[in-house]
Amino acid sequence: MNELISAARGVLENWEKGDLAAAVRALQGALEALPEKVTATPEQVAVAKDYTGWSDELRFDADAEISLADKGHWISGWQWIPRDDDPAQ
Repeated sequence: MNELISAARGVLENWEKGDLAAAVRALQGALEALPEKVTATPEQVAVAKDYTGWSDELRFDADAEISLADKGHWISGWQWIPRDDDPAQ
């Protein structure tokens, strides 16, 4: 991600100088190096909600990231942690 931020800053810095083409090529390379995010289908999100019993403490975004495995999949979600149970608070 740092490479992407650096390349984006390079585009901004070169905007006025006229050497935008090289900066844009660097930005393209940084973007191509990022891993592709695979998002869950609406059906996979629905299955995840069913699997968790529609808990109020566990939520899934409509575009949740998913990692496929041989016998199932992992899907990213949000776990609610009350302030009383969070040692960081």
